[in-house]
Amino acid sequence: MEYDIDFEVKYKCIEDELINKFINKDCDLGYNKEDVLEICDELYKHELKLVFKVNNIENKEVHEILKNLWKLIQNCPSFLNQITIYKNKLGQMDLEQSFILMFNYNTFFQLHECIKYMLKKEIDLLENSLIKLEKIL
Repeated sequence: MEYDIDFEVKYKCIEDELINKFINKDCDLGYNKEDVLEICDELYKHELKLVFKVNNIENKEVHEILKNLWKLIQNCPSFLNQITIYKNKLGQMDLEQSFILMFNYNTFFQLHECIKYMLKKEIDLLENSLIKLEKIL
């Protein structure tokens, strides 16, 4: 499986930091809030490709990686529970589709942490990351 668990996803931290600078008027960045959101959206897309180690996110390899991750998650009840919570918020969708949708801009940064800790078998860190994920679902 070619999912890069060592990659550090930063788009959301960068967005939060820059937005806070706007709110607190700490400095003039030469950008407006919409510019920051657009830049961070592009960074998100780039980081998503880097995590999957592909040039195009709509790639057969990505589909296979997602299928393999899904198989592993099915053996992790606490992770599966968070996906169930998300599924219930989305409505009529199966669990696997809900998992795939969690790679969206708003949740990918935390989902990546959960996947990383699950694959590294760092259960305490996984549980803490799942709590953080639940807060943003």
